[in-house]
Formats: sequence, C-alpha cells, structure tokens
Amino acid sequence: MEVEVANVRDVTTLSVPNFSSDVDKAQDLLLFRHFLECLNVCQKSIRVAKTYPELESATQAIEDLCVLAIQAYAELNRWQEVLPFINQVYEGIENCPPIIIQVCLLLYAKVRDFTTCHAITTVWLKRSQNHGKVGYDRVVEIVLAKVLIPQNKWTDISGFIDSCNLTSEQKRQYVGIAKEHHTEHQAKKLADEKGTMEDSGPTTEGRVAYNNGQVRGSQNDANNMFKHYLERFRRFIVRNIPVANLRTARYVALMGLSVYMIFYATHSDMVGNMTSIAIFWQGMTNLWKRMFSPYHVSRNA
Repeated sequence: MEVEVANVRDVTTLSVPNFSSDVDKAQDLLLFRHFLECLNVCQKSIRVAKTYPELESATQAIEDLCVLAIQAYAELNRWQEVLPFINQVYEGIENCPPIIIQVCLLLYAKVRDFTTCHAITTVWLKRSQNHGKVGYDRVVEIVLAKVLIPQNKWTDISGFIDSCNLTSEQKRQYVGIAKEHHTEHQAKKLADEKGTMEDSGPTTEGRVAYNNGQVRGSQNDANNMFKHYLERFRRFIVRNIPVANLRTARYVALMGLSVYMIFYATHSDMVGNMTSIAIFWQGMTNLWKRMFSPYHVSRNA
C-alpha cells in the first residue's frame, strides 16, 4: 500500500511542469532582445501555471513571468496592453502582488501616463488585503517619487501619505522626503528665473527707464534739428519767393505746413523721420529751382 502511494506521488511530481525553466527561457529571450518570443513564452507558461493554483512554485512563476512580460511589452512599445494583460492574469489589478504594481507604476510613470498611475494606485491601495504585504511601502514610495513629485502635487502628498497603511515613523519619513524635494524644486525654480532674467538683460524697470531716457534724448535732438530746418526753410522763402506772386507764397506756406504735419504726425520715431524730412527738403529745393529759377533769371536780367 505504501509503495502504491509513493508511486502516485512520483507520477504527480513528474506531471508538474518545470516552471523555473520557463522563467529562465523567457529571461534569456528578453536578454537577447527577442521580445516577441519572450512574450509568447510568458503568456503560454502563465496559462499552464494557472492550472496549478495550489502550487507555490506556480504562483511564483506567474509573478516572475508577468514581470518579464511587462518588460517585453514595453520594449515592443505596446505598453498600452500591459494593464489589460495584468487584469486578465490576476482577474483584477487589486489582486496583483506588490512587485507587479511596482513595475506597472514605473512603466506608466516613464511614459508619463499619470492618470493610469493614479487609477492603479487607488484600486490597489484600497484593498485591505494588500496592506500587510511585503513591498507595500515600496509601492507608496514609487507613487511619491515617480508620480506625485514629478507633477508637483505638493498639496496632495500629505493626504496621500495619511491614507496609506504606514507606521507613524514611515509617514514622517515620507513627508520629510517630500519636503526635501519641494525645497529643491523651489530653489531650482528661483535659480531658473534668475538665470532667465540675467540672460534677458536689464529688468523691466531698468529697460523702461533706459528707453525713456533714450526717447527723451532722441526727441531733444530731433527738435533741435527741426528748428534748424525751419530756419533754413524761412531763409529760403525770404530769399526766393517773389513778393508779387501771392499764389506761389500760399503754395509754399502749404508745403511748409505739410512738412510740419508729416514731422509731428509720426513723432514716435523722431530720428528716422528727420532723415525722411532731409530727403524731402532736398527734393523740394530741387523742385523750387526748376520751377522758379527761370523767373528770377528773367527778373534780374
């Protein structure tokens, strides 16, 4: 009778697959970058291992194979398929062991899918059966370091830590870590702002004061130049306009008024306008000579 029982145990032992060899094979495929083959081995081996729920070796193999499968999905840039895959294997994300949640959080934080990170965290931490598991505190640490702090969620950190099943010492430790990161973030922000201000030159007030002084100086120079041209224009009129020709004098007066209007209508750029007025003055002088030089020559002859 004892021999028969022993034979049954031997047959049972021989019929159980070697899950460790499947894990090793998947690891080798991942190492040599055969990601699709690795994923296929993981999926096939997990299906077989799930038929032995009473065996601890099968449970451990499923966990190891899921970690390898997640890495293969990531390498294939199919990270969107990770969460459905895990849900199918464990029949709900809340039933996953801590190591699976940790790898999922690291993956989705890497691709900056923080919405999924928050969803995973909320579902998994809410399950009371997960509170006492080894690796629970590591999940909390990853959420802080890879999800909340990178998003600058400083006001949410204290509430998150209080909601976790941690000892008072652990909570103080994580709050201290968050405060250190916040201080570093503020210091970096101030340094970046200071560097930006230095690169951009003087402050706004300094630029305004400088520009105001520059404008005032330009306006004074332009006014002096304008007075000079007006004086030249007056002498030109006195020297060249025939006294009897009132219509011509009226035209010249209108031309002078036009110069005045052009000058002050665009006073925002005084120095540039003086160049335009100088050109206008030269053209007007040439026009005057062509129009009235014959008259003065005949008058003086």
